[in-house]
Amino acid sequence: MRLQLPKTPCWNLPEGNHTATCLDARVTTENKNGKATDFLLLVFEVNIDDDDNVQYLAKRKYELPIKAGTPLVNDLNAWLGVEFLKKNRYFDPETLKGKTADISLAHVHNDDYDKPFVYIQSIHAPGSLVVPYEQPVIRSPDGRFRLEDVK
Repeated sequence: MRLQLPKTPCWNLPEGNHTATCLDARVTTENKNGKATDFLLLVFEVNIDDDDNVQYLAKRKYELPIKAGTPLVNDLNAWLGVEFLKKNRYFDPETLKGKTADISLAHVHNDDYDKPFVYIQSIHAPGSLVVPYEQPVIRSPDGRFRLEDVK
């Protein structure tokens, strides 16, 4: 029996557009300016073809409540479609877990740290930022058969 070791989590990601899956979506309460404030925390596993032993993660916190024109509403609309919020006056953040998205990542540099803070700029529907790669079909020079079918 072979045992699989867990992947090493890594929050240091390259800038750009990536496909990701929502791993966690929960409401957290934090102290902001001396007042308890609720946030929606989204954590994504980012698909980066670099190392199978690394789990690339990115997160974003959105201040609640949900209001028109806020980054949260803009990202939910771009990710799930405007009909999602129109149909769902209330929704459970747990329903976001497992959903795929395209995310745009940016770096925020700070002289006090060696590595930049990775910031999720925006979240979009899958396939809207990252075009899925399809393996081209390679045919023989005369076009009669596909080379992948030759054994």
